Amino acid sequence: GTAIGSTVLLAACGGDGETTVTRTVNNTTTVQGGGKFVDPIDGMEFDTLAELKAHFETAHPGGMPGLVTYTINGDPFVAKVEDNWTLAYVLRNKLGFTGSKRACDSGDCGFCTIIMNGRPILSCIALAVEADGASIETIEGLAKDGELSPLQQAFIDNDGLQCGMCTSAQILTA
Repeated sequence: GTAIGSTVLLAACGGDGETTVTRTVNNTTTVQGGGKFVDPIDGMEFDTLAELKAHFETAHPGGMPGLVTYTINGDPFVAKVEDNWTLAYVLRNKLGFTGSKRACDSGDCGFCTIIMNGRPILSCIALAVEADGASIETIEGLAKDGELSPLQQAFIDNDGLQCGMCTSAQILTA
């Protein structure tokens, strides 16, 4: 993968091709960036994450085990997670970010690579609760205003996709 990824990186970025990116998300969490923030205990809705946090500190001083906050691709998310859930599981199955893949679940293959706090990590071996407060970037966050990043476009233009399982990890790592 590294050799092919390096070849693509050395190729010219951009191109004349036109690409449309569509993302469908089926959220199973209470909160999605840009929507209402809902207290998972009493169901009260808030317009901002700051309002939810202030309410939560006042109404539930003991907190709620497993309640985590993330900034994913620039948007705030709040999720209720179990202690043994991996970050890969939460991103894919609870928050709808399916770009990173799960394969080995042991940190061997790298398919699940995401960027957390500016560094690539293997999300299949990181616990979701350990990432509380983290800034996370997934492959879905690279496209801006419907335009692929130059690196994503270079992968397409130069047939660097292979089967697609490791493509998002290669692009995020690069």
